Amino acid sequence: MSAATLAWRTDAQRLAPYARASLARAEELARRLHADELVPEHWLAALLADEECGATRIVLHAFADPGTIGVEVLALCPGIMVVGSGRTLPFSVRALTALRAARVLAAARGAASLEPGDLCLAASRELDLGVAARLAVLAGADLA
Repeated sequence: MSAATLAWRTDAQRLAPYARASLARAEELARRLHADELVPEHWLAALLADEECGATRIVLHAFADPGTIGVEVLALCPGIMVVGSGRTLPFSVRALTALRAARVLAAARGAASLEPGDLCLAASRELDLGVAARLAVLAGADLA
């Protein structure tokens, strides 16, 4: 554990229990998003997900939807996510591994960008063998 992390955890112990718990939820969110740092947007997204939070109640009082605002805030957070209309989803660890492998495949071809085939091949290599075999059968591929 780095000195900065130790200092942060020591400072966090001085906070009230709810604030400490909300920061812990924000930290977990940042980790799920593969973010390099914890930023205020992570904390706000974590607060808006808590129906008992004052921030969520203020948003409701203003006739806004905390869930919608939370999705928008999440889209602003550092991390690796799929951001679409109305949804923001973190990449799984396996998806991140596949994405990195696809970048290696593209670089090996001398390409400056990924092609769908790079991502499909890399993602298929991350599947369990049984799932990959079933997918190959459904696609009509001969594995022999």
